[in-house]
Amino acid sequence: MTKRQGPMSNPPAADPRLNDECARASPLGFGDSTFVGHCPPYGGLATGHCPRTLSFTRRLPMLPKRLSVVLAVAAFWLCSATFAQDALVLHLPFDGSLGTPAESRDVALEPGKLGRAVHVKSGDNIRGRLIYDVSKLVDPRKGTLAFWCKTAKDIGPKTAFGRIIHLASEEEGFFYTWLRVSVKGKGDFTFDIYDADAAGEGSRTHGFNYVKGFETWKANEWHHVTFAWHCLKGVRVYDNGQLIYSSWGKEHWDPLTPTVLCLASTPTGPALADLWFDELRLYTEPLEDAHAAALARGEDVRVPKKPEEFAGQVGGSVAKRLVADVGSQPGLMSVTLGKPTTIRQWLVKSAKIRKITCRQLHDGST
Repeated sequence: MTKRQGPMSNPPAADPRLNDECARASPLGFGDSTFVGHCPPYGGLATGHCPRTLSFTRRLPMLPKRLSVVLAVAAFWLCSATFAQDALVLHLPFDGSLGTPAESRDVALEPGKLGRAVHVKSGDNIRGRLIYDVSKLVDPRKGTLAFWCKTAKDIGPKTAFGRIIHLASEEEGFFYTWLRVSVKGKGDFTFDIYDADAAGEGSRTHGFNYVKGFETWKANEWHHVTFAWHCLKGVRVYDNGQLIYSSWGKEHWDPLTPTVLCLASTPTGPALADLWFDELRLYTEPLEDAHAAALARGEDVRVPKKPEEFAGQVGGSVAKRLVADVGSQPGLMSVTLGKPTTIRQWLVKSAKIRKITCRQLHDGST
């Protein structure tokens, strides 16, 4: 089965040469829509602009000034609508490339479920690691992580695989963990998200222990995992397109701040077992039953980014700052001292400012 390409793992920085290439693509300078790449809601092009819009306006001097302005605004709107509305912000098919990992060690591209896959290795003197910076991609309030996975051994109650997937958090919480799929050999096959109340071993999680997986996850068999979350609703987990757990409509939590995504490892530890991954996808919307089933059939699934739904409905540290500091607008580029700032950077800075302020005041005010 042939894979379909999704958005790039890391959007390209703005480059003046892109404007010229766009200008050559058509008489009006409006180039191919697949040329620039994807502009994710957390981050995007370094300048906060779409190069195709810039190249379009370059070709307008011959038109009346008012018409030029109207066309430029229309082009910018079309560009924004085309790219910003796709909820798929990361797609790693592993067909000939790892994308742009922050760190990789003892990994190899090998035959996979759909084309090629990445093998994160483990063994004597082999310390496999594959880590991606997703801090500008993950929406901590809602989203989906989906991927194919294969193990070299059966997963059982006493099989110590360590982490299958680990998404780290900015805050300490539960050992800096935002999300994990883990098999530690203690009767656990856990799918968990940790919230802002996480603190050590007694932390409250949102997920479950997949005991039935001990019977179904066998060596050298591919499984497709879909893990969806929404901090005002709950989580859903799918195995090969089948819903195996749901707390939808029953949970509400204050999310932590995601940082790096680790395959078969953690930010500080290597892989403890040989694992293969294929077609990893990250969405900023929670996928539903039909989407999970389609991904498990090897289909390309795209969903639109929905309008903002969190204003006035969330509390706690991170969620409250999302509303108060950036007006509940995912992807809003806040300019500070002339430099583009992502939501995550703004939140971290805001948290530090609040921490310092609280230490300096003596009347209890914040």
